[in-house]
Amino acid sequence: MSFMDKIKGFFGAIKVKVAPVFIAIFGSEGAQQIGKALVVGLNSAMGQLVLKTVEAMLTLKVNGVDATGDQKRAAAFAAIAQEAKAQGIGVSSSLINLMIEMAVQRLQNVKVIQ
Repeated sequence: MSFMDKIKGFFGAIKVKVAPVFIAIFGSEGAQQIGKALVVGLNSAMGQLVLKTVEAMLTLKVNGVDATGDQKRAAAFAAIAQEAKAQGIGVSSSLINLMIEMAVQRLQNVKVIQ
């Protein structure tokens, strides 16, 4: 069995539910592959860090008032970037933003459900 066959087998075993908009844009097979890749990404060490950070930011308050979505995102981004740097992980801003969005969707059970 080739390396690519092993990867295909691994992704094939993951079950995901994707939003209809993903299917409309990417087609059924494409949407499933994207959903599976998102699940794998969130299950990585970096993905778990992002999930925990985003979850912690859900209750963020600023001056005793619930933070706005933008404030929560900015705080999560800063915390994730700092922790990644502390762990010696080089990660781009766009990847952090993508993983934050993936985590938000997972926590809301909207686009990716494992």
